[in-house]
Amino acid sequence: MTLAIGMICQGGLVFAADTRVVFADDSVSDMQKLLSFRANAGMFAIAQSAEDANAADSLIRNLEYTFRDQDPETCTFAILEAAIETQLQSWYVPVYDNRPRVQLLIGICLNGNEDRRIYFCEPPNTVTRVLGGYQAIGDGWLVSDPIYNHWFKQEMPSSPHACLCQISYLMYKAKQVKPTAVGGHTDAVLITGESGDFDFPYYIERVSMAVAESHGMALDRHLNKLAGLVMAGSLEGQKDILQAAESIYSSSMSYAALEFRCQFPEKTIRRKFCT
Repeated sequence: MTLAIGMICQGGLVFAADTRVVFADDSVSDMQKLLSFRANAGMFAIAQSAEDANAADSLIRNLEYTFRDQDPETCTFAILEAAIETQLQSWYVPVYDNRPRVQLLIGICLNGNEDRRIYFCEPPNTVTRVLGGYQAIGDGWLVSDPIYNHWFKQEMPSSPHACLCQISYLMYKAKQVKPTAVGGHTDAVLITGESGDFDFPYYIERVSMAVAESHGMALDRHLNKLAGLVMAGSLEGQKDILQAAESIYSSSMSYAALEFRCQFPEKTIRRKFCT
């Protein structure tokens, strides 16, 4: 019960997940469902959606150790795909009689390789490369997929800033429409295979994601007003329509001004990438 999202952006990948966990007795807690790290062969991100979050964590740790052990001189996507499948099968077969459902999004940026990849994974042996630059898992995909496909989908990857803005709106809508399944904070990270300034995963501060999500309510209000005026079909409402359009433009300026501060190192992702 979650929403986890992976997007291909210019130069890398952006991953995000909510933190809500609902237990069998309907009690609610928070936990981090997103892990990102640098290994010798590149940078990796793993997000999970699972019926048993602790069980998913054990699988994710096995995958982390596998990725960290890869030789950077010989590591390829094909080798990693085979390694992922092996770990899924090894985790799945001996452990549970009633195995919990686990879905993973795995993002990979290999050193010196401009190809950035996202994989949808599910035990015992599903390792599928995501085509199209976006993938969501968890109950929240029912909300995020239609919005992404109608509003955000495009041929070329967006900037990291634009992806974070899009994710913030998708998270806002999922938390609004499915509050029992998606909630809590939003963890987000930017990873890239480029050397230099980007030698670490760039975890975004939760407060920056919360501020971005808060803009979703105002955008919805302006869009709903404009749609209502347009559907009324009255020429007398032309002035009101123009005012509503100006409000939407103001919202776009608000999104453009958003800053996503990183926990470590001290970087801020702005519309003009990162400073």
